[in-house]
Amino acid sequence: GPFASHPQELNENGVDFQHFEVIHGFTIRGISWEPDGPRYRLAYDMEPLTAGNGAEYTLDSLTEGPGFTRSIMAGGIDAVSVHSWFPTDPGHLAIKSLYFFRDDTSDETVDRAYENSRSGWLNDIQIWSNKRYMDRPLLATGDGPVMRFRSWLDQFYV
Repeated sequence: GPFASHPQELNENGVDFQHFEVIHGFTIRGISWEPDGPRYRLAYDMEPLTAGNGAEYTLDSLTEGPGFTRSIMAGGIDAVSVHSWFPTDPGHLAIKSLYFFRDDTSDETVDRAYENSRSGWLNDIQIWSNKRYMDRPLLATGDGPVMRFRSWLDQFYV
């Protein structure tokens, strides 16, 4: 259901790659963030993720505007996830997600991928619900291109 946050928090989450190891348990060495008008592509230089059968896979994302992301999983899982977030009332958001897997993907692999995604969102929501926006956040070395990202996001504000 809805939770307390601002849409910008969800977008900034992707470029703040240092949180992935602590919050989500996987290592990201860096990111490639490529803005192109109202969209951006985000690719992670990361240790491969593992599917339910132990096979490795990669993750690549395309975000359009401040509330729609499509991620492609390739390798041990061939799938696409689509996530959209939107305000439900001032100060609250909801997230809707769809997952598409190849027909030959086992139920175990689908269940594990879904649960990993769900768990990741819930961990992030706990943090977002307790954050407040700061124009000039305190950033640590290696936090990612947060300020560059914010400049890109400015195009959506009037």
